[in-house]
Amino acid sequence: MANKDMAESRRKNSAHRKASRAAQKRRQRQKTRRAFLMGLVTGVVLTVLVVFLIHTALNRPDTGDAPLVALPDPSIAAETATPLPEITETPAATEAPVLTAEPAPAEATAVPQSAAEAPADTAASSDGYQVLSGVPNTDRALGLPETAMVDDSYFNNSVFIGDSVTLKLNYFVRETRQSYSTLLGNAQFLTAGSLGSGNALAPVTNESLHPSFQGKKMLLEDAVAAMGAQKVFIMLGMNDIAVYGTEQSAQNMIQLISRIKAKSPNVQIFVQSATPRLKGDYNKLNNNALFDYDLKLYEYCQTMADSGVYFLDIAYIMRDAEGNLPADYCSDPDDQALHFTDIACKAWVQYLYTHALV
Repeated sequence: MANKDMAESRRKNSAHRKASRAAQKRRQRQKTRRAFLMGLVTGVVLTVLVVFLIHTALNRPDTGDAPLVALPDPSIAAETATPLPEITETPAATEAPVLTAEPAPAEATAVPQSAAEAPADTAASSDGYQVLSGVPNTDRALGLPETAMVDDSYFNNSVFIGDSVTLKLNYFVRETRQSYSTLLGNAQFLTAGSLGSGNALAPVTNESLHPSFQGKKMLLEDAVAAMGAQKVFIMLGMNDIAVYGTEQSAQNMIQLISRIKAKSPNVQIFVQSATPRLKGDYNKLNNNALFDYDLKLYEYCQTMADSGVYFLDIAYIMRDAEGNLPADYCSDPDDQALHFTDIACKAWVQYLYTHALV
C-alpha cells in the first residue's frame, strides 16, 4: 500500500512539474512576445523620428555660409535667395571668422595699401563735401539725400548682396517679418561670409564663396538676372581692403557692378558704403582705410548716376564722433568688432526707408 501511495505521489509530482514547466514556457513566450512588440513599436517610432529629422535638415532654409567678413557664418555657407522663411530668433553676427579674399581675375591686380592710409583728399570732391578734421567722417551723408519715408513696396523685387554684415541684416529682417511681414517688401538676400567683390569676380567652383540661387551656386550677375531683380543693394569691401588696398577694391566693385548691369541693363544699383569697426588698433582693415574706400566708391558712383548706379551712405549713421562704430551697434566687441546688433540693423533699415530714389 505504501508503494502504491509513493507511486501516486511521484505521478502527481511529475504532473505538477510538467504543469509548472508548461506554465513557465507560456510566461516566457508571453514575455518574448511583449518584448518583440515593444521593440517593434520602438523601432517604428525611432524610424519616424529619424525620417522627420532628415527631412527637416534637408529642407531647412540655407542661411548663407560662412565667413564674413565673414560673418555669416559660414557655417554659413552661401545663402540662397529664395522666399525668406520665418525664424524664431535673430542669430548673432559673430559666427564666422574673417577669411582672406580669393584672388580676383587677372584684370583685378592687388595694390599694396598702407595700414594707416589717410582719407582721400577732399579738395578733389565732386560735390563740395568736407572730411572732418582728423576724423574718418564727412560733414554730411553722401549719396542719395534724405526723403520722406517710402512704402514697403519700394523694396519689392529687390535683392541685398553682401558678406556677413548683410547676412546679419537678413537675420534681422527674417525675425522682424514674423510680426511685420512686409518689412523691406519682398526683398531677398544673396550673402556669403567672407564674400568680397574680388572673389565675386572669380569663376564659380566648388570651393568659391559665390552665393547660390535656387540651390545652384552662380556668379552674382547671373543670380541677379535669374531673379529678375529690379533693385540691387550691395555692400562689399570688408574682405577686399586688406588684400587689394582701397583703390583696387573700389575698382573691383565697379567691375562687379558693370557685370551686373551687362546682364540686367535696367536694374538700379544702390552701392552701400562699407561700415566702420569699433575703436581699436587694427592693421590694414582700419577705419581710415574703410573710410577712404567709401570715398572712392562714392566718387565712382557719381560718374555712373546716368547708368542707374547710386550711393547710399549707410556708414555715415554707423560712426560715432570719432568715426568708429558705437559700442551698442557692435555684437562682437571681443572678436572682429564690426558685426551689428539689432539696434544697428534698425538704424540701417530706417536709413534705407528715408533715403530712397524718388
